[in-house]
Amino acid sequence: MIIYSSTKDISFDWHKSLCIKKFEDDETIDYKNKKRFIEVYIGQALLRKEIKSKVNKVELEIEYEVKCGENIRIEHTGNDITEYFASTNGILDLESDQLEIKTSLIVNQDVDLTTGNIVFGRDIIINGDIREGFNITCGGDLTINGSIENSVKILCKGNMKVTSIYGENSFVRVMNKLELKFIHGARIQAYDIVIRSYSHHATVFAYNSIIIEGDGVHSQKGAIIGGILNSFKTMKLSSLGSEKSSTKLALGVNLNILDKVNLIHEKVLGLKKKIRDLNEEVDLASGFDNARQKFHNMNEENKVSYKVKLSLLKKTILIHNAISCKESELLEKQYFKDPSLLKIEVESAIIPDIHLRVLNKSFMIKKMMNHKCITYSNDEIKFN
Repeated sequence: MIIYSSTKDISFDWHKSLCIKKFEDDETIDYKNKKRFIEVYIGQALLRKEIKSKVNKVELEIEYEVKCGENIRIEHTGNDITEYFASTNGILDLESDQLEIKTSLIVNQDVDLTTGNIVFGRDIIINGDIREGFNITCGGDLTINGSIENSVKILCKGNMKVTSIYGENSFVRVMNKLELKFIHGARIQAYDIVIRSYSHHATVFAYNSIIIEGDGVHSQKGAIIGGILNSFKTMKLSSLGSEKSSTKLALGVNLNILDKVNLIHEKVLGLKKKIRDLNEEVDLASGFDNARQKFHNMNEENKVSYKVKLSLLKKTILIHNAISCKESELLEKQYFKDPSLLKIEVESAIIPDIHLRVLNKSFMIKKMMNHKCITYSNDEIKFN
């Protein structure tokens, strides 16, 4: 962006609300968080220009004119100060050739050190790849006409389309629908997921449905190889499995919640033991009257220790109750409520080994199958 450096005759200052840091020559710059694209709001102050010279004011104004594009409101304070404001909600690009606010964000390059991480509350279109280690937070729909590399984190509140995801440590969470061509090694979560070609060694979770179409994959080869496919309701898969790698399917159960429940349950058991031990130490099991009498018979040093244990017991009980409530809430959410709606449809080959879980029932597929519809009724897994 063409914003001039300040001189003794004129100064340019970004508003502090933009959090634009000026770096000295000897400072280390965190390029990932350099904030090239800054989300702004209607009425927000952006820039202040002040002419300090008492002479040649007109010449300075012409020479140091700020080139403005759309959605900029300009206010003149006296003869010496000009302030620039956003006239709409949108995005400020610090490397644009003019001062302007765009209502949508289109990035015609890779997300890398030249862009930094991107945060925007509306739609984003990226015509490039997301390079290793960079993050995107999108408040609308996100379109990536490129690939997602390793160690990338993406949070999207709308729908998302991307060509491919192949980062082993990458994580993508989408509130609505996620569409992509293929995935390898990453973790993704969405309400609905559509994969046009294949999923290899990935962790895929959908709150509603997973569709893997298998474009370009031979009908007798698995479009899903390795990893975990977990749908809360339905799956429609072109083909499944590999002789060289086991694959896990889970239907009607949220494995993310199940893992949390298991961790919380271990904490609950530990807290229960701690409460039992403290109860024995303060002797509340014998009744409050006996405990009170015991306390009055103590010397001052023991009374202090007793009070500390009582306080710790009270705190531990409160923590136990809070965590137990959280455990109960998660237990209500870990299984799908209507088993009759659960279904996995495999259009062609099922190649063992397949670890299948439906609700709390598990089954190992050890032999080759073709075109099966897997359902759940009468507390049993059915193959039709």
